[in-house]
Amino acid sequence: MRSLLLHVYSPLHDEGDVEDVIRWVEARVGRMFDDVERASTPEKAAEKVSEEYGFIAISHITGGSELMAFKAASFRRPTVFLAHNRMNSLPAALEAVSAFKSRGIPSWVIPLWREGSVKKLENIMKAAEASWILRGHRIMTIGDPSPWLIYSLPDTRSLSKLGIEVIKVSLKELMKELKPGKEDEEEAKRLAARAESCNVSIKEIAKALSLYGRIKKIMWERDADSVTIRCFDMIKEAGTTACLAVSMLNDDGKIAGCEADIPSTLSMLIAHTISGAPVFMANPALIEGNRILLAHCTIAMGLTSRYRLTTHFESGLGVGVAGVLKEGEKATLMRISPDVDLLRAGVGEIVSGKPYREGYCRTQVELRLPNAEKILSEPLGNHYVLAVGDIMDGLEAFAEITGLKFDRVG
Repeated sequence: MRSLLLHVYSPLHDEGDVEDVIRWVEARVGRMFDDVERASTPEKAAEKVSEEYGFIAISHITGGSELMAFKAASFRRPTVFLAHNRMNSLPAALEAVSAFKSRGIPSWVIPLWREGSVKKLENIMKAAEASWILRGHRIMTIGDPSPWLIYSLPDTRSLSKLGIEVIKVSLKELMKELKPGKEDEEEAKRLAARAESCNVSIKEIAKALSLYGRIKKIMWERDADSVTIRCFDMIKEAGTTACLAVSMLNDDGKIAGCEADIPSTLSMLIAHTISGAPVFMANPALIEGNRILLAHCTIAMGLTSRYRLTTHFESGLGVGVAGVLKEGEKATLMRISPDVDLLRAGVGEIVSGKPYREGYCRTQVELRLPNAEKILSEPLGNHYVLAVGDIMDGLEAFAEITGLKFDRVG
């Protein structure tokens, strides 16, 4: 996705003052954009914008620049109006954003003098990127959704509206050529050495790594951008679990979800794009007041401060990843509904990132989340996605860009 920063200003203003403000704006945000242009007439503004841009920022250097900004409206791209605190910049931005919103164009005003304004702009840009990525995105599902996913089933019509294509691959095809080689054994030794502890054999790790290689190969053959696997059904036949493969794929930046859950894998993609880091797909395993325990047997190792290699919780087989997350960090919990109609999200704090409880999946993260009880009273399925950091601005912007309802927890 290409992005444009367009400075607009009235030719009536002092040139020196205009240049000073342009330098100030570019020092704060110029590096974030692919192209930076300027215009002092509506005709010049029209020349600078084009369909190639997936995101546009209009920097109102002076008042009287509203019509210049309006020339970007014909492309209906997500647009941010940047304002500074002098020269009637804010009134111009408010007039322009109102015109865009009245035409149904996703748009926002960001007062650049405020603390946190640059981060908000960055999150909105990432939201626009996430919506852009969805167009033509190919999710590969290996096997059908797990039988217990009686609610979290994909709505193919809604997915196609977003431009998403679902590619189906059988578990039988996954099983072909599934045999660990010497390189898998060498990599298994390196993984075990980097782990805090390891209570599975090198042979078991190598077997799990062969599955990782096989999934990567099928993704390349099918030109898939992300993947989700009906993992439980393959455990006995493959003699291993997909937990390590999923972990490593997410570390590679290839979004990988569990249980052939397409809505949750799509949620992972959105959160990953906006946060710029791997994310954690998990079960809400315990809710007490404003605390929620999230647990699953896989997590991207790059998201953890340290990890243990152990077995899969339910089966006691294969290789699971018990990762530790840093306590005291802000984190965002989110998911989208299967009909791609609603995005739910809330920000909390990680109060425990250690997998210490018996009777739960291997990675366990306890989050302090205001109004966590809403997940019980207004349920939305059995998988949520955790992104480290506060990405609420980005998620709310993504909902506006794609036409989803936004449901805030907390």
